[in-house]
Amino acid sequence: MLWVSALQLTIAGMSVVFVFLIVLVYAINLLGLIVPQLFPEPAAVPPPEEAEDTGSLIAAIVTALTSVKH
Repeated sequence: MLWVSALQLTIAGMSVVFVFLIVLVYAINLLGLIVPQLFPEPAAVPPPEEAEDTGSLIAAIVTALTSVKH
């Protein structure tokens, strides 16, 4: 019967895909463990501190706000 062989082929194909997906999940999880050890994240470098000159900053903001025409 033709439908029996079609059913067997369908089950065989779905089984192969299912096994492949299981192997793929384990491979991705394994790579997730290996890659961070081979390529660690670089240490975060804090930005350099800038001298605080709030007086001139406030003056520039006030000048900009007062020069705006309504």
